[in-house]
Amino acid sequence: MRPRTIILIICVIILLPLLIVFSVPLMDWLLRIIFRELQHGLVGVVLAVVLGIAQLLLCFLTKRLAIRLIPIEIILLGYCFCLFLFFGMKGIGDYIAAMIFGIIFSIALSGVVLAWLIYGGFRLFIHFKKRTIIE
Repeated sequence: MRPRTIILIICVIILLPLLIVFSVPLMDWLLRIIFRELQHGLVGVVLAVVLGIAQLLLCFLTKRLAIRLIPIEIILLGYCFCLFLFFGMKGIGDYIAAMIFGIIFSIALSGVVLAWLIYGGFRLFIHFKKRTIIE
């Protein structure tokens, strides 16, 4: 993959949840409903832990980029589901569902991003360690 394509994919992954969450009309009663439903946040945290561990395992155990990106593809499918809910709106319930699922998948994305940061830091550490041994 070319670097421009990777940067474009990363930008879409970052901007899509913001589009979903901030484009839903945020009325006072809608915010109260969402913050009362904390179990959705817990679902996002559990999904973040599971996908983060899966991402770490895939990063360290596979060499193919397409296989390493499977958790990100799962999250993108979730965002597509949110967009279908949002643009196929049949009522305020679809707005609420799109916002809740957007929040869940945004929390899950944080686990995957954290796994990539751990993997990148480890690779950077190994690179500098090899470089100092050679010098």
